[in-house]
Formats: sequence, structure tokens, C-alpha cells
Amino acid sequence: MPQTIEQLRTFQWGREGTRGTAVAATSKMAVTDVQFSPLDSVHRPKLKKGLLHRNPGSETIITRGTSFRIPETPVVYDQIQNFLLSAIKGAVTPSGVNPYTWTIARLLTADPAPDTFTLERRLSDGATPVDNEWTYAFLTQIRFTYQVDQPLRFSAEGVCRRIQGSTLTAGQALPLIEIPPTPLAVMYVDSTWANLGVTQVTSQVLRADVTYHTGLKPKMTLDGRTDLDFTTYVFDASECGIDADFTLMAGAQYATEKTAAEAQTIRAVRLKVLGTSSREFRLDMLLKHEAGSSFAVGADDGQDTFTMRMTDTDDATNMFQAVVVNAVSTLV
Repeated sequence: MPQTIEQLRTFQWGREGTRGTAVAATSKMAVTDVQFSPLDSVHRPKLKKGLLHRNPGSETIITRGTSFRIPETPVVYDQIQNFLLSAIKGAVTPSGVNPYTWTIARLLTADPAPDTFTLERRLSDGATPVDNEWTYAFLTQIRFTYQVDQPLRFSAEGVCRRIQGSTLTAGQALPLIEIPPTPLAVMYVDSTWANLGVTQVTSQVLRADVTYHTGLKPKMTLDGRTDLDFTTYVFDASECGIDADFTLMAGAQYATEKTAAEAQTIRAVRLKVLGTSSREFRLDMLLKHEAGSSFAVGADDGQDTFTMRMTDTDDATNMFQAVVVNAVSTLV
């Protein structure tokens, strides 16, 4: 067959009823790419066979698995909840009636129990396809990038089980594509979760970068899996948290944040962007400054700027949540 063509790549997914049990896809993924890498490990025993080279054979596959990466791709209001449910918390149902509100909150006293997906990929030369699938897919990291000359973008990293042959589920469609321009975003900074969204920071915010580390990991156990891939997921709370950078012009907020850094007080940060038909994408988080004092000053178009580097904190109840308002009533 001729070589396959990049523009003909297709990615699809379906939410699994039982983690790791393959399901047919229910929609196409609205992404620019999904890049898969094997996590297989091969043992090459140094058996004395009287052969003069470093690998005398008898190689044995010990473990299998896959990591995947979604490079920066625009946020789509009507699909971003899928990614969040495999990262922050699973088994969430929306409230309301068109528009529907998905409130996906990180609970501080419970396992996130993420939703997992079967991923499908088709490579094609235009006539002869090569189809594969991966089960038990979930995210280990998701990052959101706000930059004034770009759409609101996200990137993600995750894991899934070994590659399998498949047949692409026919007849699947993309969600309605509405992409938020980053200049529609607004940022609020307050001091308590209850006051989130009260105090908007105006005419100062230039960029924002928020990375959520899920703490979710694949775990191998001795269960006789002939595929040699992971049996289950685990949640490592010590690796769950937020890294956030916000770049602002050095206006009124500079002195406020210098004081907050020196006192190590909580900053309740909200990033919100509104679309058409009541669509909304929102991140709410409790943060503290990494620095304990004043910030280094840079420049942008001749204006002084400063960057707030922040990390997660909590008030014993709240830490992080995403809220998505869209036209989707069920997870697809």
C-alpha cells in the first residue's frame, strides 16, 4: 500500500462502562493530534551462548503499555468536559436543561475515580486504512494556555493499555465546534473560595498558564494478564496539584500580590470565558505564591510586567474545579 497521509488521521473515543473493557466510539475527538508512545519493557538476558556480541538473544517482553500526548489544541466548549472527567473527577452528570452545567470538582477526601476511554485511531493512504485502539485511557496532566493572540488552548498527557488492532467505528461526528478566543477570558483574584469571581483584575492580565497534575497512575499487579499491561489505576495524592503562571502589567495588582506573597495568604483565582448560547468555560482554584517576596520585573511593549508563579493550596474543603456550560447532556 502507499504511505499513509497525516491529514487523513482520524481519532475517536468512547467512555468505558467498565474500565479497560473496549467500547465502540461515540464521537470524533476534536484535537489536532494524539501522539502515542509504547511503554513496553524488554528483558535481554546476557546468557552465555558463546556468541561475541552484546545481545545474544532470548529477549522477553516483560511489560506493555502506552503513553499518549495531545499537543496544544483549541478548547472546544462541547467536548472539553470529556478530558476533564478523565483528569479531575469521573462520574459527573450535568445540571440544568440546555444549556447544561458540568461542575467537575476535585474532592479533597475521595479518590477521583476517573472516567476512562477507549481511543481509536485510523491512519490511511486514502484507500487502505490502518486501524488501532487503546483501552483504559486517562489523563496524568492537563494544561491550559491563555495568550491574547491565540485561541484558548489545552494540551494533555495520559496513559492507556497496549495497542490493539481494531476497526474504526463508522458514522461518528465531531461535536459542534466553537472555540473561545483568549481575549474573551477574564481573571478574578480574591482571598476565599466563597468570594470567587468577585474582584476582576482589569487592564493588566497578559498571559495565563495553568497545569493540573492529576496524580493518577497506571499500576501493574500480579493478575495473570496475558497482555502484560497495567491492571488498574491508583491515585497518588502527593503528586496531585496545580502549577500556575500569570503574567500581568505592573499596575495596581502588583502591590496586592506582593503583600499576599509575603504573608502567604490564599489567592482564590477564577479564569472565565463566555461563548455563544450561554456556553462557558471556567477554572476555579486556590493558590499561593511560590515566592515569599517581591517579583522580578520584565517588559512588554515598553510596559513593566511581572509573573506570579503559584502553586496549589486548600481551605480544607476546596482546591480546584472546572465548570463547563454547553449543549451536551450526556458524555460523548
